Amino acid sequence: MDEDVFGMSLLQVQVKVAPRPSAILSSAPPDEASYHEDLVGLLASVAGKLQVTSGVDLCFMGGCAFCALISVGIYINSQMGQSEDTSPRQRLESADDSQIGRSTFSIPERFLRRRFTHISGEQKYGKTKWTIDDSCQTMNAFQFVVNMFTDLCPPGFLPLAYGLKNTGFVPGFCLLCFFCMLCIYTMYAVAKSAQITREQDYAGMWTRAIGRESSWVPTLVVVCVCFGCTLSYLCYIADIFTGVMPSLGFEMSRSFCLWSFILFPTMPLCLLKNLSALSYTSTFALLAVLYTAGVMVLRCVDGTYGTKGLYTGDIAPYLAPEVPDDHMMNFGLPSLVLVNMLALGFLAHYNACKYTRELRNTSPTKVVQCTAVAMVITACVFTVTMLAGYKTFGANSDGVILKNYSREDPLVNVARIGMGLSIVASFPLMFTGLREAVIALLKYFFPETGMGFDAVWEQDLLSLILLLSIATAATLLTDAGIVAGLAGAICGSANIYLIPCTLYAACINTFLSDKNLGELIWLRCLFGLGIFLSIAGVVSSLVF
Repeated sequence: MDEDVFGMSLLQVQVKVAPRPSAILSSAPPDEASYHEDLVGLLASVAGKLQVTSGVDLCFMGGCAFCALISVGIYINSQMGQSEDTSPRQRLESADDSQIGRSTFSIPERFLRRRFTHISGEQKYGKTKWTIDDSCQTMNAFQFVVNMFTDLCPPGFLPLAYGLKNTGFVPGFCLLCFFCMLCIYTMYAVAKSAQITREQDYAGMWTRAIGRESSWVPTLVVVCVCFGCTLSYLCYIADIFTGVMPSLGFEMSRSFCLWSFILFPTMPLCLLKNLSALSYTSTFALLAVLYTAGVMVLRCVDGTYGTKGLYTGDIAPYLAPEVPDDHMMNFGLPSLVLVNMLALGFLAHYNACKYTRELRNTSPTKVVQCTAVAMVITACVFTVTMLAGYKTFGANSDGVILKNYSREDPLVNVARIGMGLSIVASFPLMFTGLREAVIALLKYFFPETGMGFDAVWEQDLLSLILLLSIATAATLLTDAGIVAGLAGAICGSANIYLIPCTLYAACINTFLSDKNLGELIWLRCLFGLGIFLSIAGVVSSLVF
């Protein structure tokens, strides 16, 4: 078993790939015999990564498969027997005219006409199609907040103490507040663009405000950032549980652990379409993160990791506490590491359209209020864990802070398990953004298929293909740090700053007669900042 409990730092850049056939790497064409030998070698190498280490592993994976089958069965049954009484269409039917007009921007009429078409067939045979307008106004404010918190916090706070090594407390706190406010504003820009264009996704808004020819650009950006981040999440999950499962009596390889948790609970959760359905697991993730933050604060003040602390002797020297006496105002070029972390630490914009349309009685004002609550809570957790981690371990803070703590610390071991499960809960939130973006791309590049990608079974099949593709990549890549770093630096910055500002500015210029010159200048400044942050992110990922 790898000595690293978590195994992967998002800041590492070395990528280890499973052996590939020599025929693929050679420029000379191989003969048939050598081709078959190389193919057998590739299959053997992949099979070696998936090797079962004991009968206990088989029992564990069998249990995961059984739970997955039950979950999928429940999901299929709910789809076949789903009542239309709670749909947006039925709510609108039962509401009076004043209630229907209460929302600042309601569901477009063309969507409602399409929803009315096959209602008798849906009631008889169950729901066979799903489109993004089916999820309109299905999520309350609490579900919005806990989902966005889970979208942001579980993987976001772990490396912050490491980023603080070359940045003082005061500049670090100021940077955190600055980027938190910027991300709240860019979420508002997306909601405002949706209100102006009366569209439900990035492609629709881009088509109306800028043009259809380039409407694939924001969708492709979402695909890239979601694929890179979900890949790093799976690597995170595999390495976390490979380290902690032995304490529960299960000795298993990294790949076997990864595929076990893919079967259950990740796969059933990834089949869900609405964010509201994921609010239960998000609530667990919220509690797990708050527990972990509390444990970090406790260990910072109780002296168990001090000079002669109870657990200090259990830690490797390069992870042992080394806290400087003065670290208030440090700032320099290496601070780009923390800048990059915080600039992307509030990235939930791949689901910005989804949050906007699924919020009940949605409006830009309500969206920004709920976003502010979620991001301010996240910022508080970031601040507490960043300071507690650094005040405990100082210059030796690891890129995954829980790695610094002793394996003999029972409170921290519970936190490790909780954080692993909270990242499992965070994964489907990003995955649903990936699936919807891929479907939008397919509809753009293959318009002749019509409404073919709206069938529920096709979307479920696509979900399985995407999930298996990401899991295969996570099996072959033992460290996806370079993928996550570059995808976050380039596509993440574009998703947070470039696309929302471009869309909102285009909406103002195209649709509004009363143009606010100051706001247009502000949007252009944010666009320039986004370009700078993309460059800085690439530099910090490859250099520091």
